[in-house]
Amino acid sequence: MSLALPPNPGSPGAASWNQLVDQAVEERFRRARSVEAALASGELVVGELVGFAAGCLSPDARRNAQSFLARTPWALGRVTALVRGARSEGAQAHGGLAAKLLEAARTGKLSDGRREVAAALAAAGANAPLAELAERISTLDDPEAALLEVVQFV
Repeated sequence: MSLALPPNPGSPGAASWNQLVDQAVEERFRRARSVEAALASGELVVGELVGFAAGCLSPDARRNAQSFLARTPWALGRVTALVRGARSEGAQAHGGLAAKLLEAARTGKLSDGRREVAAALAAAGANAPLAELAERISTLDDPEAALLEVVQFV
């Protein structure tokens, strides 16, 4: 007498699992390519996303940002991460980087994000992920690309 359960006909087999994983990986790369394409075309302005999260955009810029957010799940996720990261419960994560970015946007001093990362790194002490981010963005010549790295990190 065997105690083994009979196979469940409703459970996915190895082939369907592999197909699901392939689809997830393909979707991840498709989203990454769409962000790069939007940045290259000028449709994505990272400073506007930060300004949207900070609530300091003009009505026209806000409408443009809202339409971009509606079409781009990645951008919506980044704005959400910035807002959550700046709230009191997440304000100390990564040296308060999200809060520093939003404050810089409100005061019109969001130049390239390098200054905010340096301030967050100083506040956080020897935070390895922040140190790696600071090193990575220090090599970038494009301020928009540096700000994109910071926003993706938050």
